[in-house]
Amino acid sequence: IQDTRTGKNDNWYYCTGEVYGNSADYPGDGIFKSTDNGKTWTGIQVENKPQIFRHLNYGWRLCLDHSRNDSDVLYLASYGAILRSNDGGNNWKVILGGRNFSLQYAGTDIAQTPSGVFYATLNSTVPGNYKGILRSEDGLNWTTITPSNFPRTHGRIVFDIFNADETLLYFLAYTPFNGKLGENHAGTTERNSLWKYRYVSGNGADSNGVWTNLSDNIPEYRQTEGYVWGDFMSQSGYNLRIRIKPDDSNVVAIAGTNLFISTDGFKSSNNTSWIGGFKHTKDKIDGFFNGLVYENHHPDIHELLFHPTVSNKLYTASDGGLATTDDIFPDASGKVKWQSLNNGYFTTQFYTAFMNQNPNTNLAMSNVVMGGFQDNETQYIDLSGTTNDDWTRIACCDGAYGGIFDDGDTTWTVTSKQLGGIFLYKFDKDGKRLQAGRIDPDGANGYVFINELALDPFNPKRMYLPAGAFVWMNTDITTIPPSNEDAPTSVNWHRLLNARSTNGTIVSIDVSEKQEGLVIVGTSGAAVYRLENGHDPENYSFTNITENNALGKNGYIASVATDPHNVNNILVAFSNYSRQSIFYTEDGGQNWRHVSGNLEENEDGSGAGTAVNVVKIIRTREGTPVYLTGTNSGLYSTSALPGQNTIWNREGANEIGVCAVRAIDYRAYDDLLFIGTHGCGSFSTNMSQIASAPTPVETNISVYPNPASDFLQINLGKEHVSANYSIFDLNGRQVKSGVATNNESIPIAGLKAGQYFIQVVVGEVMVAKKVVVD
Repeated sequence: IQDTRTGKNDNWYYCTGEVYGNSADYPGDGIFKSTDNGKTWTGIQVENKPQIFRHLNYGWRLCLDHSRNDSDVLYLASYGAILRSNDGGNNWKVILGGRNFSLQYAGTDIAQTPSGVFYATLNSTVPGNYKGILRSEDGLNWTTITPSNFPRTHGRIVFDIFNADETLLYFLAYTPFNGKLGENHAGTTERNSLWKYRYVSGNGADSNGVWTNLSDNIPEYRQTEGYVWGDFMSQSGYNLRIRIKPDDSNVVAIAGTNLFISTDGFKSSNNTSWIGGFKHTKDKIDGFFNGLVYENHHPDIHELLFHPTVSNKLYTASDGGLATTDDIFPDASGKVKWQSLNNGYFTTQFYTAFMNQNPNTNLAMSNVVMGGFQDNETQYIDLSGTTNDDWTRIACCDGAYGGIFDDGDTTWTVTSKQLGGIFLYKFDKDGKRLQAGRIDPDGANGYVFINELALDPFNPKRMYLPAGAFVWMNTDITTIPPSNEDAPTSVNWHRLLNARSTNGTIVSIDVSEKQEGLVIVGTSGAAVYRLENGHDPENYSFTNITENNALGKNGYIASVATDPHNVNNILVAFSNYSRQSIFYTEDGGQNWRHVSGNLEENEDGSGAGTAVNVVKIIRTREGTPVYLTGTNSGLYSTSALPGQNTIWNREGANEIGVCAVRAIDYRAYDDLLFIGTHGCGSFSTNMSQIASAPTPVETNISVYPNPASDFLQINLGKEHVSANYSIFDLNGRQVKSGVATNNESIPIAGLKAGQYFIQVVVGEVMVAKKVVVD
């Protein structure tokens, strides 16, 4: 927001974090301020420790009291609460609500009229006496003005004030048990409500305000006219916004997955137009294979803004980025013409990344890398092109897991979308698509939102698919007949009835490159299973290799990785905070050791350690093992896993930085490593040569004192004269290095207080120790 007071227009503020609906539900860092029109920014109350809840890290909306010039009074609509600051954001106090433990009902909103009156909304499950819709003339004393017949259970409520006559407001709400029924393409239903309010007098409550329920006129083009994506849907309040045209209170726009506009203030359903979001189509297949978005626009709309002086001009912000139209009213064809304003800005939040392990340069589609993006489909780009080339959409919806492989003069690609729908595409040598069809198994259920799948390295036509507690296997996906029906298939699918988890949903999978039919899966209940002979539906075994809670009783195993050279080496990662994150076994699961090392603040996993999203074991051409992990604070690697003394080194510090890494893929024949991040793009490198790190061993080398203040000393024992040392912080950044002789003092007075790791290398001996600087 901009400070609109005279002489303070150069001051801007923004809030951070997204608590519900996003692909990762990321906490923010706090509040940021600029005093030079956005050229530079300074953090206010900045802190990012996801394990510790702070309202300031989950902001819905900021509001600055423009009616006062004596101080900078800010309000924050946060996760279940309204906060107030009297000093420009330095200190905050909850004035309404509090911490809400229901993510789905966590929405709040706040705004101020031109004369200085505040309106605020809170969902029905917030703590305290104030819920629903409230009004205040000073920001401190609030009156509930919610109409008596407003739905008692309500989630997020958003609103807009008609500034030309501030007594008029519209409110749009997610109300799960009352209001207008909407249905999406998959048959999921929800209810939303639309209300108009006219302030009359006094505190605005009861007879001092007039309420009109307009909910019956919320659009329902799916139900009335058969358009697949035609109903108003807010996805439980995830995408919800309402705006009034600045010069006409009868022109009101409401946004959810779609954008609709009414020219009579939704007094009826006859004067409403569908002007953005999803494509107008009655053909479900057309949507899945040929595009499902409104031309130059995108569904899941989070913000609307009318131009203040060009009244027909509207801006939108959505999961597809920024767009504008010069005329919000449909033309003779019934459509609104939109223009993208992304201009190099991308909303690409990678869920997955994958590529052909054995590409054929004679096939146009063979050497591409593919990514599954949050609400931006599955897309691909040719690796032989340049970094400035555009990506090409290949499938719809939230892009999820997939694969790509060649078969003669044909390239096959597998893509999937949210909740398990899988599609197979066939391309000729020139890149022309020959066929497409849906191939996920009939009868499978229990998919997680972004559900993993894996092609078999020994035969990529063979697919393994976790679904709920079971593993499914398809013997040959290429012989599934293409179909124009949007329905699953039973062709070549086998549910491995004995490959069933008794420890939660199967959520991660990896297939061995070393042993055919060997599949490792991880569950939402902290268990790892080993599937042997998985390619034979009549003769396989399924064994829990983490019995007796070897990895702890609880935890979500977000990723499992097998060693391409050794079937007994397995790396697993938990994405949960406040528990140990990474474990490793060298004997097929008989024994596990904790190898998170410096990624944890404390050895038991408590504290401010990063979340771990994905792990990978690769072998270079020389056979050197490299262990990789993608975390919420970047990409890390190590070539040795000595238990808790493992040191993970940050990779791509200047390119990737601390961006959240969600996907890693690698192919050995050209040493190509490819990663996808949450919002920072994708990165690749050719790992043609990686130096082998010394092997950690038990020695009498020690580091003292510990804790230390000014100096550290290394006792090398009698057999060593000097050693190389490196000191790393908990983010894997090297903060000091050098050569030290036996018992030489190493100055550390310049290091901030906290925990560090010191790595001491003497010849082929490496020792890693945790040290505390106080």
